[in-house]
Amino acid sequence: MTTKIAIFALSGDAACFGHALLKTLELYEKGYDVKLVIDGPATALVSELTDQEKPFSLTYRNVKKLGLIDYVCKACSLEFGSIKSVEEQGLQLCNNELGHPSRTQYADMGYDVIESLKYTCPMCHTWDRFEPDSIKSTKLFWIK
Repeated sequence: MTTKIAIFALSGDAACFGHALLKTLELYEKGYDVKLVIDGPATALVSELTDQEKPFSLTYRNVKKLGLIDYVCKACSLEFGSIKSVEEQGLQLCNNELGHPSRTQYADMGYDVIESLKYTCPMCHTWDRFEPDSIKSTKLFWIK
């Protein structure tokens, strides 16, 4: 059975968001069923990364082209001013928890959920903790 992982990218920091994109691609290339959900301040980067001069814009385009972006938070897209860009790019807006994506929805579908609670970049420093054996034993991770 394929391991299923949902990555919730929350950070508005381009480097942290870039690492979430890189990890999404890495997991996809290794055969995981991976979905990226863009939430919180990260929704502002959806419009910024259409600029090919921005760091991680190519990675963003690749993730988008492969269909790995499952949802973008509607409420946060409104708050951070990126909803028009989200719609223009044809990305799906999530509107199930008062406009926010549900973590438990993914857990209920058998996905392990990885989420950053801080708006810093824990992904690049703690990813080694999330190898397949440790992921299978737990449904929901919060990276602190």
